[in-house]
Amino acid sequence: MPLLTLLGVDDSPYSRAARTVALDMLARFPGSQLTALRVVNVVGPSGRFLKDLPGRLGFEPAVVSKEVEEEYDEKARRLLAEVKLAAEEKGLEVRTVLDHGAVVERICHHAERADLTLIGNKGRTESRFPGQGGNNVYNILEAVSTPVVLVPEGAEDVTGVVLGFDGSNAAAHATKALRRLSEKIRFRVHVVYVDKGEGEPPGLFDRAKQQLPNVPVTTHLVQAARVREGVVKVAEEVEANLIAIGFRGNNRVKNFLFSSSADYLMTNKSFMVLVAH
Repeated sequence: MPLLTLLGVDDSPYSRAARTVALDMLARFPGSQLTALRVVNVVGPSGRFLKDLPGRLGFEPAVVSKEVEEEYDEKARRLLAEVKLAAEEKGLEVRTVLDHGAVVERICHHAERADLTLIGNKGRTESRFPGQGGNNVYNILEAVSTPVVLVPEGAEDVTGVVLGFDGSNAAAHATKALRRLSEKIRFRVHVVYVDKGEGEPPGLFDRAKQQLPNVPVTTHLVQAARVREGVVKVAEEVEANLIAIGFRGNNRVKNFLFSSSADYLMTNKSFMVLVAH
């Protein structure tokens, strides 16, 4: 079945890695379409004071001169042309989109039409100012309703996957997204339930296997104080580089990926993270 994939594009090494992973992934799905999206968060003046006021006060999109807007647009067109060329070399259908506006809002808008969105786990701000990036990534995960894969610098393809599974609807959404990928990529899925002292819920692993038909599955019951610790432990043991997990609330996204004790997931070059609500 074709896969409609959105790729967020910027000039960071994280975005370039996301491009590499996306192209490798889509090459396995005949008839799939890639939409490469570059959002430029500046616009030229409209000539209307009230319309331009937010952008002049520092809100996205910033209001700049027409000359500066064209400079940004030209850089965006070059980036999109690079993606298009790389995709066509692999025989993939690609559509490039240059959009203007607030980065998070526009990415989420286009993501609604996609089966899967791939973005770097950090962006160009992190490349230019280390330690200060990441807000856009969190805000995208908080707002988007479709599955997102966060790709770290240096990633090239999926070699194995760990699925954090607790039987919730969010876990089912992550499993559904993963099932479409795994049926083509043919990797083994390591299903993990993190036991905090209450034991495995009856029939939990059977439900996971039912949701992953025709996919090789290995189950792991792990004792850990935090879900992220158990999931990462298994990923390291089986040398998987994609962690798939669902969340029942936005706070869980923040706690899992962005709390100080979870920085490992966001900075370690070994892991991609598939997030589904």
